[in-house]
Amino acid sequence: MPIFGMMHGVEAGAKRYLDGLLNPEFKTGHFYASQTGYPTGAVVDQASIDGALSDVTTQDNANQALRQFA
Repeated sequence: MPIFGMMHGVEAGAKRYLDGLLNPEFKTGHFYASQTGYPTGAVVDQASIDGALSDVTTQDNANQALRQFA
C-alpha cells in the first residue's frame, strides 16, 4: 500500500507516532492525524477539520465510556 500512497512505510509511520508523543508542537488533548483527503499527508489538528474534536466535554465522555469497558 505505501506504493499507492495509501499508508506509510514502517520508518515514516514510526516517526509520526513518536512525533505525536514527543514533539512539543503537538498539544496534549488534541487529536492529530493526516489532513482530509490525504491519508499520508501532513499531520494537522483535526479540530481544524471538525470542531467537535476540540470539545472537552465530548472527549471526557468518550474517555469515561471507554474506561467502562476496561
